Amino acid sequence: MIGALAVGLGVLGMLMRSRAAQDESSTQVAVAAKTAFVPPQAAAAPAADSAPAPVPDSKAAVPAPNPSPAPPQPTGGDGRDVVPWADQPQISSGNCKEAAAAVPASVSVDDAIKNAIRAMMRGDAKAAHESFCSATERGAQNQTVLMGHAHALLIQSDYASALQVVDRELRLRPSPAARLLRGDVLLRTGNVEEAKQAWLSAAGVPHDSEPLIQNLRRGYKTEAQAALRAGDLARADRTLRRVIALGPPDRELCLQLADTLEKRGQSAAAERWRAYAATLDG
Repeated sequence: MIGALAVGLGVLGMLMRSRAAQDESSTQVAVAAKTAFVPPQAAAAPAADSAPAPVPDSKAAVPAPNPSPAPPQPTGGDGRDVVPWADQPQISSGNCKEAAAAVPASVSVDDAIKNAIRAMMRGDAKAAHESFCSATERGAQNQTVLMGHAHALLIQSDYASALQVVDRELRLRPSPAARLLRGDVLLRTGNVEEAKQAWLSAAGVPHDSEPLIQNLRRGYKTEAQAALRAGDLARADRTLRRVIALGPPDRELCLQLADTLEKRGQSAAAERWRAYAATLDG
């Protein structure tokens, strides 16, 4: 199991760029957000291969499991002026025990983890889900498995299951990366305020400090633009949503998100964001 964890972390770090770049860049964003406004004794970001620095109020930040999704608020018009956070229909990936049955019993836990990582690398979230389930059903609860599984479920738009898995990770290891992912999942269900609280907690930013929040937003905006230039569409998708959620309505950012979704093959979602952008001032 230790060998599989080491291999998994190494492969994820090199090849699952959307996750690795998100975690490293977001840690740098959090430090930058605090640097401009807080004393120099604020902790520096850890190296990529070191353990994450402690985050304030870690116990308080661990959520109760399974909050109820909050759908977008209706309007009196045609609905185009509602921010389309839930722009993909939610699905259910099914029972994890049933998914694990798709993996032959002869496949070891270590190999199931490796297979899940390979499936994520080639963009096969369904196969990754099955292999991650095979590992978890046999007791694997390490960070590679739980975070990877939550990402696979998010890609499949199974937000309820993704939330359950990331909450399990938070109870075991309340890390900034897990809080960021929780916020990203919550946003996709329309729970905007809960998503914001998760991101702020991950960054160690006080919830009542608007200057720090906007500094964090600027950092996410820089990260999103870097992801777009690098062609990392998954990371651009996540970070653009954070920037939009943390600030005032921004037509240009919404159009950038729409273009990103179009390139990811999510045309219906892209059209919803374009329709919303059309209601905003230029």
